[in-house]
Amino acid sequence: MASTALPWLRPSFRLLLSWLILHGVLAGAAPTPGAIGTHEDDFLSLPIAHGALALAKRARKQFKEFPSHYEGRIDKGRFLLSLFGLSEEQAKIENEDRDVASPWQDPKAVEQWGWTRTLKRPPFYDYEDDAPESVLDLVPGFGFSLNKAFNDPAHEIDGDDNVLSSYKHNGPFKLPNGDAGRSTNAMYNNVLNPKAGAVIFDRNFSPRYKTTIKKVQGDVPELEILSDIIYFQWLEVCAQEDVSPDKINVIFRAHVTYAPTFQLVMRTLKEKGLESIPGWRDKVVFPMNTDQGLAILGSVHGAGAALFLIQHKERFGLKKITEVTVWGDYNEPGLENDPEEAFLNLRFTVTDA
Repeated sequence: MASTALPWLRPSFRLLLSWLILHGVLAGAAPTPGAIGTHEDDFLSLPIAHGALALAKRARKQFKEFPSHYEGRIDKGRFLLSLFGLSEEQAKIENEDRDVASPWQDPKAVEQWGWTRTLKRPPFYDYEDDAPESVLDLVPGFGFSLNKAFNDPAHEIDGDDNVLSSYKHNGPFKLPNGDAGRSTNAMYNNVLNPKAGAVIFDRNFSPRYKTTIKKVQGDVPELEILSDIIYFQWLEVCAQEDVSPDKINVIFRAHVTYAPTFQLVMRTLKEKGLESIPGWRDKVVFPMNTDQGLAILGSVHGAGAALFLIQHKERFGLKKITEVTVWGDYNEPGLENDPEEAFLNLRFTVTDA
């Protein structure tokens, strides 16, 4: 039986911590996970900060673009699906003669662009000790919400093997013109479990979110995109665990609050006759041969998982996403209109292509 993600929390503290996580109090009224600017698609529409124009243009133009409406997301999902089984050379042709590989493949870029790294293992935090400056920096943001999924016999995950990887943009770095860059205090916290082949996108606040929404006086580094950062996090933890990085079985997107993705997922559920997000027992699985599965794959959260695989074919080999599982931790009536409280989760199943 898989252990819980946070075995050290008493129920009363769990409720308090959940409330604090949801409302951002512990992080000094920090932004809600999934807010605009956190995801690749979001920051491309934001004002371009000094030193990042070239990167934004690269990210925007590297892949074919699709409309943001539901049918457009289906088309995008179908396009991403078509790239999974192709070599980099074949995928380039399918992608209108544009490379699909990320330009970020060398882990040395992490330190070069001002990211500092911390790894934490269970128990993540003992609440009876002196309170830390920020509990959110020491625990996975998903709390207990993935425990039932961790116990799924088809993809069992031992929470004791989870590793919390925290990359913060608070180190020194140089701008392309040679000037010293100003850090943004951006944070990418994700949980990796190489032994189970599990990648969990958790709490991620991009440099562009910090500079544009939170008005931090910093410089956006050229290494800024989530799918690139989590790739380096995965490589680092796999090396420590002595597990080949091509062992990827599942990718989670925990606590989806970003409104466009949340609303899209709600539409897919309504097309299945559901009016609310089901709990784990009644979870819904959408294969990638359905419009619903393709739409979720083409969403911001689905595309992030897909690009993690597509842009790193040389290291991972050919991988594909075969299905997405949808459920919520709190499936009470009325939460279908409340992304914060519903705790919507997505699990993408990965196999060799």
